[in-house]
Amino acid sequence: MSEERSKRSSRVPGFYTQGREQRFRALGAEGIHFTKEEKLALDEGGLTLKRAENMIENVLGLYSLPFGVALNFRIDHEDLFIPLVVEEPSIVAACSNIAKLSRAGDGFITSSEASVMKGQIQILFNDAFGLNTFKQAFENAKPSLLESANRLCPGLVSRGGGVLALRFRTLPPNARSKYHQGWSSPDTIMGVVELHVDCIDAMGANIINSVCEGMRFELQQRFNIQTHIAILSNLADLRCAEARVEIPLHALAGKESKDSTPDESQRYVEGLQQGHRIVSAYEMALRDPYRACTHNKGIMNGIDGVAVATGNDWRSIEAAAHAYAALSGQYTTLSRFRVSRDEQNLECELRMPMAVGTVGGSILVHEGVRAARALLGARAEKAGELARVMVAVGLAQNIGALHALAGEGIQRGHMSLHIRQVLLEIGAASHEISTLKEQLIATGELNRQAARAALKALRNKDCKEPKDKLVMSKLKREG
Repeated sequence: MSEERSKRSSRVPGFYTQGREQRFRALGAEGIHFTKEEKLALDEGGLTLKRAENMIENVLGLYSLPFGVALNFRIDHEDLFIPLVVEEPSIVAACSNIAKLSRAGDGFITSSEASVMKGQIQILFNDAFGLNTFKQAFENAKPSLLESANRLCPGLVSRGGGVLALRFRTLPPNARSKYHQGWSSPDTIMGVVELHVDCIDAMGANIINSVCEGMRFELQQRFNIQTHIAILSNLADLRCAEARVEIPLHALAGKESKDSTPDESQRYVEGLQQGHRIVSAYEMALRDPYRACTHNKGIMNGIDGVAVATGNDWRSIEAAAHAYAALSGQYTTLSRFRVSRDEQNLECELRMPMAVGTVGGSILVHEGVRAARALLGARAEKAGELARVMVAVGLAQNIGALHALAGEGIQRGHMSLHIRQVLLEIGAASHEISTLKEQLIATGELNRQAARAALKALRNKDCKEPKDKLVMSKLKREG
């Protein structure tokens, strides 16, 4: 870690109240400087129409999302600014808030496994004799097959990666789900050859698919068997990342009153109660897949935002996460929560597959990705490092959702942030939003009907003001 990075602080009080140029200056003060090209990419959404037409077919235009930054994160004792591309206003705020609470302890501590992915080659057998004959021949031929597989990815091998192992397993004859009964063929004998591929810093889809397709034909010719599909598996259970954090219970207490002296014992009791409520909410997700689905979706709210910002395939990460949550046979939560034995901290952990890349694919096709990488610095250069950042953000977002649910409920805090979008939707001008938002939050009426009434009242009031007073008022609001 460079001296400049070690001195960096992601605590920037009042950042959300600042204008865009002020935010750039604040980041610059912490050693994060965007090039003209990166800043232009943020101005224009990071993608030109011409480039978009070369990325996918049937392009009609561009579709932009806000590019924000989450503050306060300390990950593995290093302060980081987290890029998030997301339309939901509560996500950036919730991540930043929990990251701030985590600083009362050691912040987030993370780890990641090697970038090993699985490729699959489907094999069909006519009878049990053919299956058993292949199994024995396959085991004897493994060394030469491994050499053949690595000859199909010389570039990856030269960088220290490649095919590490080959495995064969037989698939069960019957569908496990009642929904699929009657649609499968139980008489079909089916197996799969798995290739374990170290992708280094790539997500790995393209290279694994190429190797699998090449090996499919070699297996077919060498063993005289019937092969079928050949493709990677997105269930990256050999490529997991893990984050843990301990939040002191007193940090979970409600906000201190400005008119009273903080009572530490009272804050501890309040924080302990909140910690047990969070654990109780987690245990519901542990036992009930209907709750677990929403619980895990909260994790992905944070992870997807970083994945989009860094040009990664969030769909692949989503699929792996939910499949991993069901590996036990029942869909359950990805994260874990408990109050520590000494009842001083809320202990939180998250482990999940994290197949991300920092090279290859379309990662650098989108110019906005360069700005995200500028924020993350060296953490965006290695896949394992980026995976560690993303799992920490996912855990922060998960804690934020449970903290809100176990406290005042999810909706009030959500709507206080969402009300800006409601005001834009009903036609409020940019100079009217701050006044209307403050008024609606003060009254607690956070809905479209109240927003329309407030907007109408504000405009009627403006119309009744003397002309010179109205002009001065607007000039003041517009700065």
